[in-house]
Amino acid sequence: MRRICLFGVALLLFFSSCEQKKTVTGEVKGLTNDTLLVMRVDLDKYGKDLQDRFSDTIVAVDGKFAFDPAATGAVKLFIIPKEAVVSREGGGYIPGAKVAEFVLLPGEKVKLEGTLNATWFDYKLSGAPLAEELSRISSPWRYEQHTADSIEMLLHEGRVPFDSVAAQRREVYDKIREGKLDYIRTHLDNLAAGYYLAGMPMDTTIKYYALLSEDVKNSALKPMLDYYNEQIERYHMAQEAKNQVTEGTVAPDFTLKTDKGEDFTLSSLKGKYAVLDFWGSWCGYCIKGIPDMKKYYDKYKGKVEFVSIACRDNDEKWREALGKYEMPWIQVRNNDTDAATDLSIVYGIEGYPTKYILDGNGVIVSKIIGERPEFYKKLDELLEK
Repeated sequence: MRRICLFGVALLLFFSSCEQKKTVTGEVKGLTNDTLLVMRVDLDKYGKDLQDRFSDTIVAVDGKFAFDPAATGAVKLFIIPKEAVVSREGGGYIPGAKVAEFVLLPGEKVKLEGTLNATWFDYKLSGAPLAEELSRISSPWRYEQHTADSIEMLLHEGRVPFDSVAAQRREVYDKIREGKLDYIRTHLDNLAAGYYLAGMPMDTTIKYYALLSEDVKNSALKPMLDYYNEQIERYHMAQEAKNQVTEGTVAPDFTLKTDKGEDFTLSSLKGKYAVLDFWGSWCGYCIKGIPDMKKYYDKYKGKVEFVSIACRDNDEKWREALGKYEMPWIQVRNNDTDAATDLSIVYGIEGYPTKYILDGNGVIVSKIIGERPEFYKKLDELLEK
């Protein structure tokens, strides 16, 4: 009996020793599944590729876990209890209220203590100043985020029309955004302000980036802040395009490679109605709309050409999605790196999916942002003649 007890003590000491050596340790109460998902974004690569992120799973033993992000620089980390992930077409939906999100700077160690309940992940971080501050600031917003998650699920399941919850959805997100903005205004010399600014609407980024302290601008967050700062010029270009590429104007011509390696030029479709579908394999609502897109492609084959333009996708993820969802119309991938030819800028795209309907002369008849029934109603109106 004594040997067994000593062996158990040895195991506990060994686990404790391992914890001390790990960069991230923690304990989560309320888990019914012992698996945690970890996503890591290296800040020195921030924004270069939407899919350029590391993901892994770790096992929590009696709610306790320990791991190393295996990164040399600053990293943005997301810790997600696997049981929180909601399965859906196009990939799992992760409620924001059930995600622990923070930045870990080089050389830091952090401890997470939290409880997963039915509505949100209540956690706090200690040991790393920026991570501690982010968990402290975000704590009051987690219930608001739960409300937003609930609305998103209702929309995804088709249980409510978008218009019936649009105002409430906007109000919730505005409340969270305003809380972050209040913090930014009063903490311009704090790294947390720089972190939150990087996720704000572009007009806010433009206004407050110049006011951040030089210490924040030149901190380990610099690659992330620089990325958003570089987007300011692209944002202005997109805003100008949005005001010019409107219903009644001729859609800007372009040439891109198809998935078969052939050149496709928009003006080659002259004489036919055309649909331009701006989407991405990472966009849940885009994926959700594919079955209806297929139905309408079949319904009006010969009368209208569909062209899907993948944005913010690397070649591998794009081709993987094409193989999985089998969309039998023209498929091209946007050139996101060159602002002059980036179609998301040229067309002033504000959200995904965005669909344009063009007449036989290439004139924009309709523009619909989001996966909405109005798009299909408009096609019926134009083509059922």
